[in-house]
Amino acid sequence: MRKISGYSLRISFLLFFVQGIALGQDTVDFPLRFGIGTALFSPVSALAGKYPGGVEVNGAFDLSERLSIALDGGFSRFRHEVYNYTYENHGAYFRGGADYNMLTPVQAAGRYYAGISLRYGLSFFSHESPSIEYDNYWGEYHTQKGNSFHVAHFLEVSPGVRAELFRNFFIGWSVNARLLIWSGTGKDLRAVDIPGFGNGSRPFAAGFNYYLSLRFPYRSKRVIYIKPDRGETGETTEMKIPIRN
Repeated sequence: MRKISGYSLRISFLLFFVQGIALGQDTVDFPLRFGIGTALFSPVSALAGKYPGGVEVNGAFDLSERLSIALDGGFSRFRHEVYNYTYENHGAYFRGGADYNMLTPVQAAGRYYAGISLRYGLSFFSHESPSIEYDNYWGEYHTQKGNSFHVAHFLEVSPGVRAELFRNFFIGWSVNARLLIWSGTGKDLRAVDIPGFGNGSRPFAAGFNYYLSLRFPYRSKRVIYIKPDRGETGETTEMKIPIRN
């Protein structure tokens, strides 16, 4: 009797599950994409005569309807000059990590993104102060700090949005919060700007960026999405079943 009851319970659950799929499902052919783009903050600031200026390229590859891997790379140049010293900095940087889309496959449809990104960054840069002047009771002094090479490490968390403006052409923006793990410069001459990070004299840096990108579908993934079912509490329950083609 126990075996018969157990089989009956399993069959009832299976029939309930199949009936739920038959009566309330959405099937979405979700396009997985790969692409390349650029960030607008660096070139715009360079044209405006403000530093740092440079170029950044962004690459992305969708692993699923929610998760993408990403790699960013760029070059920047910084110059800061005031009445008593001049500071110069230039270098390249790389950031690698993942993007997670919080939209459901039905909402995103391969065209929209609203989520959060996590990156690990490396910055390779050289900096120097070719002219340093200061004076005191004993007189006026002139000195300089020669060119030196450094490597910095940092983490970046970036909530942002992205949308398809034209076919395969996307625009978006993000807010960037960065944590400096290692500046690479020690305490003698901290970097006024670390390429890809920001002000090297502080452990935290924040920024804002606009992005343009071309993203092309390379494969379609079929996702069965169970429509929300409102219960007695008014809360909705959702289920999605990915099916690989």
